[in-house]
Amino acid sequence: MIPLFGAVLISPGSEKEGKLLHAWLKYHSLQVTEVHSKNWKDHSSGILFFSKSTPELAKELLEWSIEPLLFGSFTEAEKENFRKAGVSLLWQEDGSRFSDFPIFSANASSTNWAVFSTRPRFDKHIFSLLRAMGEVAYTEGVFEHLVARIKTSPIHLVLLDWDAVPSPISKSVEVLKSIQKEKQVLFLGLKNFDKENLYRDLSQGITEISPSLFPYSEILEVVSNSLPITKKEEIPRSKSVNFKRLTFEFQEKKIPVRYQLEERFVENNYGDKEQKKIENIRKLFTWLYGSSFD
Repeated sequence: MIPLFGAVLISPGSEKEGKLLHAWLKYHSLQVTEVHSKNWKDHSSGILFFSKSTPELAKELLEWSIEPLLFGSFTEAEKENFRKAGVSLLWQEDGSRFSDFPIFSANASSTNWAVFSTRPRFDKHIFSLLRAMGEVAYTEGVFEHLVARIKTSPIHLVLLDWDAVPSPISKSVEVLKSIQKEKQVLFLGLKNFDKENLYRDLSQGITEISPSLFPYSEILEVVSNSLPITKKEEIPRSKSVNFKRLTFEFQEKKIPVRYQLEERFVENNYGDKEQKKIENIRKLFTWLYGSSFD
C-alpha cells in the first residue's frame, strides 16, 4: 500500500514525538530517510523525514508531487501559512493518541468524483481528502473539460462551483440537464452567498441541478462527514456532536442516486477497525474546516 504522505515535517518542540513516529513508520515496514532542506533531492524513494519545517519547504515538496504531513504542535499563524502553501495533512493529537496515527488511505470506494472550481488551493485540499478516504477524484478548472469528463468517465458525484460556470448560467444548466438524462450523476453546488446577483443566479435553475448549495468554508467539512458513501446508518464520530452530512439513496446497493442534507447528533460509536481508521483519517483534515480557500 502507498502511504498518504511522502514527507513528514516536524514542528519545533515535537522532536521526541517525531522519533516515535519515525519508529512507528519503520514498524510498518516503510522506508524512512532523515533529510534536511539542502539534501532531500538526493533521496528519491521512501518517506522523507524533516526535523525542521517551513512553508517554503512544503511548497517545494508539493511542486515535486510529494505530499507532506505536518506533525506536532504548530501555531495558528504557522498553520495558516502551511495551508496557503497547499499542505492538507496535519496530525496534532497528543502522545496518548499516537497509536491512532493513520498511514494509509481508507478502503477503495465504489464512487468517483469530479471537482470543478477555479481555486487551485481548494482543489488540492479536496482532492487530498477524497483520495485519503478511498474515493477516486478528478479536478477540472474548465467547464468544457468537466462536461467531457462526466460524459467519458464513470463519474457519480460532481462538486460544482456555480460562480465559475460560464454565462449565461441558464445555458450551462441545460447542458448539465441533458447529461443527467443520459447518466446517473449527482451534483453538489458551491456558491458565494455574499456575491451580487445571487437571486438572479438562483432563478436560472442551478438548484434543479444541485439541490444543495454550500460556501467554500463549509463544503470540506460536509464532504468529510459524508464519507465514506455507504448505506450504513451511522458514520462513527470521536465524540457526541452536531454536524451536517449528506445521506444517500442507492441504486444496486453501491451507486448513489439521490441525496439530502441533514444535521445529526451522534453518540460515541466505534465499530470495526475500518470505521476507526476512517475517523483517524478525518482528524488529519479538521484543521482545514472553516477555511474559505480564497
